[in-house]
Amino acid sequence: MKHKFLFVIFLIGVATAPSIDGIAQTRGGRAPRTTRVEVKAATTATPPPAPVDVATVFAVSTGAERWAIDEPMPSAATALDGSPVTLADRQVGISTGADGGYQLLFPVSWYSAYEGKNPELKYVVVRYRDGRACLIVAEYNAERVSMPRARFQAHPDGKSWYADLETVRQDGRLYTKQAVSAGKSDGKGGLWIESVMLSCVPER
Repeated sequence: MKHKFLFVIFLIGVATAPSIDGIAQTRGGRAPRTTRVEVKAATTATPPPAPVDVATVFAVSTGAERWAIDEPMPSAATALDGSPVTLADRQVGISTGADGGYQLLFPVSWYSAYEGKNPELKYVVVRYRDGRACLIVAEYNAERVSMPRARFQAHPDGKSWYADLETVRQDGRLYTKQAVSAGKSDGKGGLWIESVMLSCVPER
């Protein structure tokens, strides 16, 4: 009877003894603290493009004069070789468009300051909206500047060709620069440029 009683006590001890895993997972009767570590994949953010210097990219120049999109309209004088010249002395033609904007025509090839210099440009027309240049058309003298024919596309009117030189979307505006040709070959695989047009319009 005594041996049977001891056997029962032994069984109770085995049933209530903690397992080895349980002993390893508990200290002082408390459950161990669990820390979850999340590993995130490294990501490389694409930096935004640097802003374009519109006054540099969308401009035409003779070396002595320069016209750029977004520049303010001259009220009384313009700069020629770094010196101020009145619009009257510069022989600038001024007109008003149907939208109330001003249009200024700057003669180049027939202006006295360019006499004997054989400039590439014939004249430059600048249209202003809200006091700033929004359209520039630079007309070239015949057969002075050409571009590879492959750069051009036929215009829908079937009478001219055009080449997109620059297109920039910035600050809610669309800036464009195009070369226009009448399609006359330069004899070297290119077309002679008639004019270059720069423009700025609100982006829709």
